[in-house]
Amino acid sequence: VVNEKSTGKKAAVSNVDVAGKTGTAQIKDGRGQYEADCFTAIFAGFFPVEKPSHVVVVCYETRRNASRNFFGGNRPAEAFAEIAEFCIKHKDK
Repeated sequence: VVNEKSTGKKAAVSNVDVAGKTGTAQIKDGRGQYEADCFTAIFAGFFPVEKPSHVVVVCYETRRNASRNFFGGNRPAEAFAEIAEFCIKHKDK
């Protein structure tokens, strides 16, 4: 479950319990070697925890000279929260 102690704390949504998993992986180049500054950052989650009705997976791929602060618990988790809030706000539409 997403909470203040988890790596996915930026995925938290007001008044709704969400759960998810962060992930960060280096990207290989064409020769099979890992690129030093290329990452895939992921947050996959669902909500509400009690009776899930939505699953959202957010995946970002960074390239050379991109922010080194790009991990699954950062922008992907924030995007998950934005999407979840939108879904909750518009659930009856």
